[in-house]
Amino acid sequence: MNPQPAATMAGEDTEDSIQLVTFNLGHELFALDILTVQEIIRVSPITPVPHCPSFVDGVITLRGKIVPVIDLRTRFGLERAPSATDTRIIVINVHQVLLGLVVDAVHEVTRLGRSALEAAGTMGGGTADYVLAVGKLGGQLVTLVDVDAIGTPVGTA
Repeated sequence: MNPQPAATMAGEDTEDSIQLVTFNLGHELFALDILTVQEIIRVSPITPVPHCPSFVDGVITLRGKIVPVIDLRTRFGLERAPSATDTRIIVINVHQVLLGLVVDAVHEVTRLGRSALEAAGTMGGGTADYVLAVGKLGGQLVTLVDVDAIGTPVGTA
């Protein structure tokens, strides 16, 4: 499934907004800048790779390319959840490297005004290391994920 742009929200100038793909991990709403998202796919068989950190599920083959797959829940220090019908892999492109992120459910592509986002400060490690900003979307808090932090080489995280 390739994300399709949603209509611009009323009163938002496209130059002053960011287009986001929203998804859930548990009951929490997260988002990725659509410019980093290559595609969204259903979970397919993942080949385990020995001696990887616990958050690396393994690799998949996507149109002939080997793509590492990270369980985003585990990467954020949350409890791993079994795959469900809504579980998806969001394939992102970080500095020309493809990376698959397992998420509980993908919702929509939407726009959020840049003024509605507040930069996240360092809160002493953990999930905060992967937070770029926090905003409010439809009355719910949304956490914008820092793909550069998610995409850091496995051995350095």
